[in-house]
Amino acid sequence: MKVIQINKFYFTKGQGGGASRYFFDLTKLLESNGHKVIQFSMQHQDNLATPYSKYFVSNLDLTRPRLNWRAIKNLGRIFWSYEAAAKLEKLIQDTKPDLVHLHNIYYHLTPSILRVCKKYHLPVVMTVHDFNLICPNYSLYCRGKICVGCHSRLDRESRVSRVGGWYYNCFLKKCVKDSYLMSLIAVAEAYFRKWGNFYQKYVDLFLCPSQFVADKLILAGFPMDKIKVLPHFVIDRSWRPGFSQRLLPSLSVCQPSPAKVGSPSQPKGWTPTSRYCLYFGRLEPGKGVDLLVKAVKRLPKINLKIIGSGSQETVLKKLAQNNSNIKFLGWQEKQELARQIVSAEFVIMPSRAYETFGLAVLEAFSFAKPVIASNLGALPELVRHKQSGLLFDVGDIEDLSDKIKYLWDNPDLAIVMGQAGQKLAREKYSAVEHYKQLLKFYLSIDFMSIM
Repeated sequence: MKVIQINKFYFTKGQGGGASRYFFDLTKLLESNGHKVIQFSMQHQDNLATPYSKYFVSNLDLTRPRLNWRAIKNLGRIFWSYEAAAKLEKLIQDTKPDLVHLHNIYYHLTPSILRVCKKYHLPVVMTVHDFNLICPNYSLYCRGKICVGCHSRLDRESRVSRVGGWYYNCFLKKCVKDSYLMSLIAVAEAYFRKWGNFYQKYVDLFLCPSQFVADKLILAGFPMDKIKVLPHFVIDRSWRPGFSQRLLPSLSVCQPSPAKVGSPSQPKGWTPTSRYCLYFGRLEPGKGVDLLVKAVKRLPKINLKIIGSGSQETVLKKLAQNNSNIKFLGWQEKQELARQIVSAEFVIMPSRAYETFGLAVLEAFSFAKPVIASNLGALPELVRHKQSGLLFDVGDIEDLSDKIKYLWDNPDLAIVMGQAGQKLAREKYSAVEHYKQLLKFYLSIDFMSIM
């Protein structure tokens, strides 16, 4: 089978995030099972090499919005990209694929490419990586709180909850980058999509990484028969015998890395055998890393390493200053991240915003590390309380602090929980199981209805 995989970013660092990591892992999974994978994305200086880069659309940088002539000229492009449609059509003509699998296409690639897919009668599958289909700022989170203002509201007369695109709330609350201008653009784009009904009309199957996401889409009015749950996966090699020796030649699974004191991976003041707990992921408000820092500040004898980058990095470092037990390592390459996970006591996911899945949890489980996570969103579907980790009440610093201290003081229990998590990952979230389910979903699409 020839599959075109489409994602607006063709790199994993920074903006790429979990969606891009899954995009690349899925490419490898499909290719390892004999399928031909064709990539379509956007040009960027951090892109990985691919023979299909000549088809990629020109770069559109939305990280630093400016109100100038160039920005005004590009404004229409985030609604409907004629360039993306034309280049995808050329790619389809040249490669003759059997199916298109979408990931994140909002703003940079736009729904314009969906019409092209249907013009050539191609089945379209979309993995839902965030909440952009029902929330203009992607997250159902605004100003430090869960927000469903655009998603549902209570009818004043009937007192019944109504669902639908009440997107103007995003503008009123300045949900996007705390800017009326950026929020207005996001709201306009959301109403444009709602008016065109592009995704419901042209996508044949929505693959949700958790039941939580599936329920949100159904509540928002997406057709139930088009929604399926397909959790993410971890590469099988992470639990094969000898894995740690092959990937991590200087480590054993039970021993910390013998990193040089004062190196980025071994903070100054810590010995090579210092125990630590770990957070890795983006440093953004919804990730709740500030809660984690505040919780560990109460526990001066417990070491914490934080891996990742994002808009909150400076704020978090200032919050943690004068606390020698908290160290920031910045963004790390995949192999160094693996070293840090292997040597950690446990991993912490303190999210205060909904997670669509929690790929970091699965990565921790693959290395037999238990996870302390907030009892929110999709995380309870992964972390089984007191079995593969611990759940704490979202936003409760005292509860989080207590859970960290409890697991730190009971390392034998942490090992047992980590093994339970690894068993869960092996049985339910393996690449083999993922491929089996994905292929079933691919083949379930009624090709005759597409013609």
